[in-house]
Amino acid sequence: MLSSLKFHFRNFISSRTEEIGRRIVSSNSEYRELSAKSIALHKSIRSRLPAEARELLEEYESVINLMRALACDAMYEQGLKDGMRLRRLLRGQC
Repeated sequence: MLSSLKFHFRNFISSRTEEIGRRIVSSNSEYRELSAKSIALHKSIRSRLPAEARELLEEYESVINLMRALACDAMYEQGLKDGMRLRRLLRGQC
């Protein structure tokens, strides 16, 4: 039962962080500008590298993206736990 709850909790966190990410991308102009700049920089770097170095760059980016996804999920999960703890504390004071 607990592992099933954990599984569903993790799925909820993943889908929620993706939803928040999409919302930020669509509504935050600074984020969109930085994203466009990072894409342009990436293309410039990639075009100057030999083929074997491009493969290393892609592998590096995959690892970094996985690390960021794990960090986002962990932060969201901690935020949920903190929110539930805060709610309990506030209920106890009212």
